[in-house]
Amino acid sequence: MRSVKESDWKKFKNSLVKWRDRYVSKKNNKIRSILDNEGLEEIDKFWDIADFQKKEAKILQNCLDGYSRSKMFLQMVQMKNCGMITRDDLKEFSDDLQKSLKPFG
Repeated sequence: MRSVKESDWKKFKNSLVKWRDRYVSKKNNKIRSILDNEGLEEIDKFWDIADFQKKEAKILQNCLDGYSRSKMFLQMVQMKNCGMITRDDLKEFSDDLQKSLKPFG
């Protein structure tokens, strides 16, 4: 288990809603593009969106459910890997945490 600095933990907790909303906004735009695709039949749009939402719900659960200080590093790795957080998001965290996360995407 990695030791998490108090300042990193506070930044993490305070950033979760921003990161989640930005991620979900991108996914909602993807759903809109499926709905706007005139080349697909309505039933295909429905099933494409259902499949997409099922996959994305699992990602959100893995990244956001049951967050805790002891799981923060793992969750940040998952968030990085799925594109929920970016290098720019990490700039506000300690150098140690940034270095630890660098190999993960």
